[in-house]
Amino acid sequence: MANTKKTPKKEFSEVAQQPFFTKKRIIILCVGLLVSCAFFALTVKVVLSIDFSSLWKQLGVGTDLRPFFLFLLVFYAFLRPLLNSITLLIRIRQLGYRSTFLQNLLYDFTMCFLAFVTPANLVSDPYALFWVKSHGISNSKSFCIICSQGILCQTAQVLITLPSFIIISLQYNNFLSSGPEAISVYWLMVIGLSIDILSIGFFCIASFSKNFSYVLSLTFNKIKKILHMKYHTKEQVKEQYLKQRKVTRESIELFKNWKASSLIVVVQLIIEFVGYAFAYFCIQWLVPEGINLSFWDIFNCANIAVTANKMLPIPGGQISYEWTLKWLLLVSGNWPSSIESDLDNYINNSILVNRFFGTYIPSAIGIGTFIGLTVIQFKTFGKSNKKEEQTLLPEQ
Repeated sequence: MANTKKTPKKEFSEVAQQPFFTKKRIIILCVGLLVSCAFFALTVKVVLSIDFSSLWKQLGVGTDLRPFFLFLLVFYAFLRPLLNSITLLIRIRQLGYRSTFLQNLLYDFTMCFLAFVTPANLVSDPYALFWVKSHGISNSKSFCIICSQGILCQTAQVLITLPSFIIISLQYNNFLSSGPEAISVYWLMVIGLSIDILSIGFFCIASFSKNFSYVLSLTFNKIKKILHMKYHTKEQVKEQYLKQRKVTRESIELFKNWKASSLIVVVQLIIEFVGYAFAYFCIQWLVPEGINLSFWDIFNCANIAVTANKMLPIPGGQISYEWTLKWLLLVSGNWPSSIESDLDNYINNSILVNRFFGTYIPSAIGIGTFIGLTVIQFKTFGKSNKKEEQTLLPEQ
């Protein structure tokens, strides 16, 4: 008779092999923060041309503050990290490890900060891999988790973006009549969606192809050899290739759990939907009472604005996101005639409000969690090193 007793879950160990937060990386992140702040100032001054006196009036000082919309804005600042924490938690527990929700939440606020100060996930993706590895999960399983998350998140992104892309593409003549800047935004949208689709292909190849790592490593090693850089031998590369076979099997096992995979896609779709709907609540909060805007028009514009920034390597998408969203709203917003005279002002101010609650507040919290997790990690490394030293001491 088969043993039906469940095996106990593994502890979510705090032991890490090596510190991620080296002095060099901290310097890079600090420089990124300064650059992002400079881009923010440039965005407010040049791209959006914010008149803060007019913004203050639109926020409802001395009139109705519209508490419902304000509640939604504040709630959104915390909702996205909360939901993102769930997707990683699902995978970690699927592999039999324990993790606390608070631990994942702090991690995701840190990711908000890293995404804000670095371009094109330059640091956030490596940090995600490090974070999973540093909690006791093997290299191959950590790689599988990150790749599976990438596939499912990009799949959700394409599923929710494709309808908005089709709807806005039907207005191509409006982009043509709006001038060269609007046409540039349209083609950025096309390229951004193409990058989303290619990203799914890349993550699939990296997860399931047995030859991908081998061929890629051989190519990089040849380039390193030509440039007289340190490189691996062909035998070392082949050894890594054999390890890739194990990674492929583990990736397939992850996706075989269709309930967990489906749940991650659903949660990610909710994250994307709420994020794009947030743009509507921002501008609806600012316009005069009694004016009801089209939810789906603004939703589609916000959706495509994010997609159009996939190819622009700018920290946090500063300047580029504001520029593309502004043009998309102007071309495809279908605004009522009652606010057309002050439309630029409403759009500019709503984009700043969108950024404040959706990016700046989570990133500011992320700075604190970044510092906190850094201290925890270094303490962990210190304890780990002391234990190793004690085990190496000869017996008296």
